[in-house]
Order: sequence, then C-alpha cells, then structure tokens
Amino acid sequence: MDCVISPLFASCLPVRSPEAEEGVLCLGSFVIPSFDVIAYYMPLPYTPPTMKRFLALSVAIATLTACSGTPTARYQLTMNVTKSEDVVQLTQESINVMQRRLEGMDETMIDNDVEETGSGSVIVSITAEHAEALATLTDSLQLPFDFAILAQVKGNQKADVTVEKFGGFAKTGITGNDLSWVEADKEPGQDLGRVHLIFTDEGRTKMADLFKKMKGKNIGIFVRGQLVSLLEVETDVLKDDIVIQQIPSFELAQAFAEDVNVGIHVTITPLP
Repeated sequence: MDCVISPLFASCLPVRSPEAEEGVLCLGSFVIPSFDVIAYYMPLPYTPPTMKRFLALSVAIATLTACSGTPTARYQLTMNVTKSEDVVQLTQESINVMQRRLEGMDETMIDNDVEETGSGSVIVSITAEHAEALATLTDSLQLPFDFAILAQVKGNQKADVTVEKFGGFAKTGITGNDLSWVEADKEPGQDLGRVHLIFTDEGRTKMADLFKKMKGKNIGIFVRGQLVSLLEVETDVLKDDIVIQQIPSFELAQAFAEDVNVGIHVTITPLP
C-alpha cells in the first residue's frame, strides 16, 4: 500500500494571483518561485539573437557542430542502471528534459538522434534553430543535481537551510542516493497528476525512521537546493512508496518525475 502525503498547497492556483504570497507560486504540492512557472526546468537565462544586445557565449558553444547549416549539440549519456528498458526510458526522459529547457527559451528542438554505444551509455544529438540556445542548454545540463528531503524545524531547533516565508529545515540524511525512481500518473477520474517516489531498501528504512519522528509535522523536498514541495506527514508508518497528490496537471507531474530520474541516474557529458 502506498503512503499518501497530503499537499499543503492544494488549494492554490497554478497562476499568479493576488491571494498567493508574493514571490511564490503554489502549484499543488509544489512551491515554485514566481519568476518561472517551472523554475527547475530552466536554471539559466537565454537571450534570443534577435534582441540587439551583446551575448557572451559559453565555452559550451565549442561543442556545437553544424549539420547542413543547422546547429547541433552532441552529448554522451552515461547511466547508472543495468536493465536495457531503463536505459531506453532514461534516454527518452533525457531528451524530454532537453526539449522542455529549449522550449523554456522559446527555442524549437528540430530533431534528435540516438546512437547506442553499449554498457549503459548512448550518444544523443540535438538539433535546434540557434547555436546560442544549445550553448545555454549545455551549460544548464552541467549544473550539479541534488535531491534531498529535509525536516521543517520550529523555534530554537537548528536549521541547516532557511527558506524565506517557510522557515528552517534540517538535514535528514535522505538524498538522491536513497531514491530509486520517480513515476508520474493521473489522479483517478481527474485531470490532476501525482508522483510516486520509489526509494531503495536503505532509503525506505530511512524514510520509515523519519516518519516516526515527523508525524503531524512537515517535510520539504529540495531539488537543486530549492524547496519544490512542502508536505505534511499524516502517518508514522511508511508502508511502501510515497505518493504526492493533487499536482495541477499530469504534464507537470511527468516533467518533475523525468527531471529527477535524469538527475539521479544520468551523467550528461558534452561531446565535440
């Protein structure tokens, strides 16, 4: 049986509104900074070449090649999984992550190509309209990924991280190494989405211990050092996976799942 955690922000709308706290958008159980509806997709800004301002290109642009005059970037994807079906899924999820980041720059992914190299590794070629966008994409793919679950603290309790408007959080020792997979699906009979956090055996043991301590209290899910979900623990018994419900759309749930899966399982290396 899955353990369902209720989102604290299920009543918030996935749009800016006067009722929302300034600087924050509440997306179901997701806490997203208002400068970008899906901020963790696009950690770097992009300036289209049509704007008349100087753009200092990243050294990542050196990894770009031209295919019939169209910019192409090549990446080696190295995965820490052994099953062939997992390699196939992670390859597609990696391409989806790249496509969403390009779309966040108003850029179109024209084409993609996959070359199998064996041993949990593939080479992916991405073709887009502008070399600058691919350079920015390459930069963003090199940023470190981290996933952690922290406990919200009150009063004089020691906090390792402080988030404006949400207070302090203490490390629990639960990181991406304790997470096996994230799956997304639709809420039955609704247009909403949900995600399942599937932990390793060691991770499940850690989560069970955390639940015993945190019943009736809040835990925060942090991705790339940012609070993306604040959840109330309603039970002190962890029976199976963690399910985060009431995400405003299946697309958002799927994007989050793919982003985390790629982050914990795939190393992306630019190729010349």
